[in-house]
Amino acid sequence: MQVEPIQQDDLERVCAYLSDRFATACTAADWLRGFQQPWQRSAPNHGYMLVDESGAIGGVIGAIHSQQRIGQTPRAVCNMTSWVVDPPYRQMGMKLFLRLIKQRESIITNYSASPTVEAILKAYGFTPYPQQVLAVPHAPRPYLPGGGVRAAESVEEFLPWLTPARQRIASDHQGCHGLRQLAIGGPATGFAHLLFFTARCRNLPCIDVIDVDKPELVKKYWPRIASRFLFSHRALVSRWPLQTLNGHTLPFGRLLRTGGTDYQLNRGDDLPRLSPLYSESVTLRGC
Repeated sequence: MQVEPIQQDDLERVCAYLSDRFATACTAADWLRGFQQPWQRSAPNHGYMLVDESGAIGGVIGAIHSQQRIGQTPRAVCNMTSWVVDPPYRQMGMKLFLRLIKQRESIITNYSASPTVEAILKAYGFTPYPQQVLAVPHAPRPYLPGGGVRAAESVEEFLPWLTPARQRIASDHQGCHGLRQLAIGGPATGFAHLLFFTARCRNLPCIDVIDVDKPELVKKYWPRIASRFLFSHRALVSRWPLQTLNGHTLPFGRLLRTGGTDYQLNRGDDLPRLSPLYSESVTLRGC
């Protein structure tokens, strides 16, 4: 078995392999869609695979590459995902991991590590970030309509309202399966920009927030946002990763400890915690 990069021409058979190895509802087409996002068109690879002389696959570690702006500097980020190796080749699994992290120009992230993988990430210097989530109920609250406040969930409608950096994020994620977006605000205050999924929480409809720009405006316009989530999406509660709120609180929010941990290989740089927007948490949700 040899370690080879996964190129565009390899994706169909790699995704068929992943669909067969992971016990999820995702089809090979779902996996393929997850690895073919618009921001990945210039990706150096889609991860690495173990292949024999006949081309049969014995293991895979996936990669979702992106360019993200950290402060004023664009940085290469590689999200590690879907690491699986067939039992006869388990002793070669670390070769896939080591090839991935040798991409020294990239910050490496992982948002879905199993306990076994967590131990490996810690051993190789990944910084752990415990996942903390704020659960907020959508109790109807009165607010005065109008006032120059605009809200829209259509990217085409709200795109001109956003800053150039957020315009890029909105456009990058416009076609992500199941992902929704909301912009709310006005010319005087600017606009909050939210990306979220509709989900089920204890078998009830809810909102899972992924990323937020201008959380102070989320707090300012919370009665409108809560009413939209409740009446337009029939969601009784929303779940907000604590880091998306940047220290702000929302009415009647309750802190949940999920037990999960995000990991980031910063390579000695003093970097902020990155959003999972450009990761399997969005593109391969449910797989």
